[in-house]
Amino acid sequence: MRASGLAVRLTAAGCMVVAGCMAVGRETYTSPVASGSRPIFAPETVPVGSDHNGTAFSQDPSAVLASGPPSEVVVSVCDWSESLWFLVFPPLPIPLVSLADQPGRPNTTVVRITFGGQGQWRASFAELALLGPEGARITPDRYRLVIAKKAETLAGGAIRSELEPCQRTLEPKQSVEEAKFAVLETGELFLTFNTLDFPKGERTLALDGITRDGVKVNLPKLALEHGARWFWYRAFP
Repeated sequence: MRASGLAVRLTAAGCMVVAGCMAVGRETYTSPVASGSRPIFAPETVPVGSDHNGTAFSQDPSAVLASGPPSEVVVSVCDWSESLWFLVFPPLPIPLVSLADQPGRPNTTVVRITFGGQGQWRASFAELALLGPEGARITPDRYRLVIAKKAETLAGGAIRSELEPCQRTLEPKQSVEEAKFAVLETGELFLTFNTLDFPKGERTLALDGITRDGVKVNLPKLALEHGARWFWYRAFP
C-alpha cells in the first residue's frame, strides 16, 4: 500500500458527506539525475490503498539508467515517503496522518544499484562514494545482494521500463569491513551510507568502482535531487 490506510479512510469518510469527490496527493523521494542518462519513471497508475488506484499527472524520475546496454546499470535511492497531503473536492483539506515510524536506521542513506547486463559484475566499495559540500566524501558501511529472480527492478533478467520509487523495507546487514568488493551476476546491490555527520547541501553519487567481465563501466556522477509524484483518485463513490 503506497499511502496510509488511515488517510484513505479519512478521505472516504469526508466524501460520504457529499455525493462524490476527488482527492489529490503527493509522494516524495530522491530523484537521481545525470546529463546524458535516461530517466526512468514510475507507472502512471498509483496504488493508493487495498482497493484504490490513482493516476499520476506529474512526476519526477524514480531512477536513472546510468549506463546503457550491454552493461546496463540503474541507480535508485530508497527513501520513498508517504508524507502526502490530500485535497478533497468539494474543498475539504484532509492531512495525511501516519502512525508508523519510517523504516530503517536514522541518519543513513540507502542506494540500490541494478545490474541488468549478463556477465560477472564486481563493485569495489572504496570507489562507491557519496559526495557532499566542501569535499565531503563517504563510502558505504553495509551492503546487501539480491539475485536476479528476486530483484523487483528486473523482469526475466531485463530492467523494467517503469519503476516505482524505491521503498526502504529490508536493511543491508553485511559489513563492508568483511569484504572489499561485491561480486554478482545480474541482480541488485544495496548500499548503506552513514550520513550522521555528513554536511547538509547538494549530494552526488560517484560510482567509479564497477566492472563487468573485468572491464570498467564508466558511470556519470549522479546528482541527488528532490523528487515527487502528484496523483489524483476518485475517493467516493
